[in-house]
Amino acid sequence: MEAGLYENSFSLFEEALEIKPGNFEVLTNYGRSLMQAQKYCESISRFEEALQIKPGNSEVSSHYIKVLNIYANNLNLEKKLDRIPDILKKNIAT
Repeated sequence: MEAGLYENSFSLFEEALEIKPGNFEVLTNYGRSLMQAQKYCESISRFEEALQIKPGNSEVSSHYIKVLNIYANNLNLEKKLDRIPDILKKNIAT
C-alpha cells in the first residue's frame, strides 16, 4: 500500500473513532494498518486500547505481541516482552 493510501485510511479510522470512540473493531483494524505501515508505536497504542475493551481477545493479543516483537527487534531491545501485561505472558507460556 502506498504511503498516501495509508494516510487516507488513517484519517478514516480517526473519523470513525470520533463518531464512535472506543470502537473495538475500528481500533483493531487501525492497529493492523499502522503495523503494516511500520508505525509500531501507534499500532501498539491502538492494540492496547482494544485490549482495554476486550481483555484477552486472542486475535488482538496475537497482533499486539507480534508488533511488540517487531518493535523490539527494530530497536535491538534485550527484553522484548517487557510491555506485555502479565496476563498475556501467562497465555504465551501455556
